[in-house]
Amino acid sequence: MKQSILIIGKNSFLSTNLFKYFQNKNFLVTRTSFDFFLKNSQKKLLKYNYVINCSINSLFLKKKYNPKHDQDLSCAEKLKNAKSKLIIFSSGKVYGPGFNLRETSKKTPTERYGKNKLKTEINCCNIKKDILIFRLSNIVGAENRNNSRKVTNLFFDDIRKNLKKKLVIVPKKNYYKDFLLIEDFVKIVYFSIINDLKGIFNLSSNSKIYLHDLAKDISFFTGAKLIYSNGKTYSFTLNNKKLLNKIKINKLKNLRRNFYKFIK
Repeated sequence: MKQSILIIGKNSFLSTNLFKYFQNKNFLVTRTSFDFFLKNSQKKLLKYNYVINCSINSLFLKKKYNPKHDQDLSCAEKLKNAKSKLIIFSSGKVYGPGFNLRETSKKTPTERYGKNKLKTEINCCNIKKDILIFRLSNIVGAENRNNSRKVTNLFFDDIRKNLKKKLVIVPKKNYYKDFLLIEDFVKIVYFSIINDLKGIFNLSSNSKIYLHDLAKDISFFTGAKLIYSNGKTYSFTLNNKKLLNKIKINKLKNLRRNFYKFIK
């Protein structure tokens, strides 16, 4: 029997790629807006085996945590007594800086988004016991929207903007990040559903990629001038062994060997 999936978030980068991937896998997949999801009766939602929330309120990103702005929490409350399983996306920012961070590592978020997502996790787990939560690293990839190519990651969004000026700008300090390509992201979510996972997992590449190396690659491929700024961020990688051991995926794509697909 085919799995039926409802994806919430009609315009997001993650929802667009998940929708296409599950369609190609012959799933019964529907995509809707968050507002339309809330209007649906619980009876209508019972037909879905999984509900995946990719939507987010802009106030959740900017303001101190408020349950009214937490769309993951609204989904959990809506599906509290439903058999449909809920998948939500948290963030590696719940940990703060660090290398090889595990699900059990200390949570010391330094940014508003990480602090809010940590509260989301706690609140949603208290409501929906069979929830699946992914703590995401930096998910990167290209998408076509309004006939222009965009990359949905702050680092690469800035790179794209600066490339219009023939510049590549990175901090003087050589930070490292954990980047996961969208092709691997959708595949991992798919196998997590196939294996009926629940709980909290890091969804990452577990690869340390230095921003200076990426910037040099981009400068080489594009001919743009490389400039080092006084900008600041922090370094982190997420350990993904807990998740990959469950779904039996070993090999993930390397960003530096594939980034030209969307940089060019």
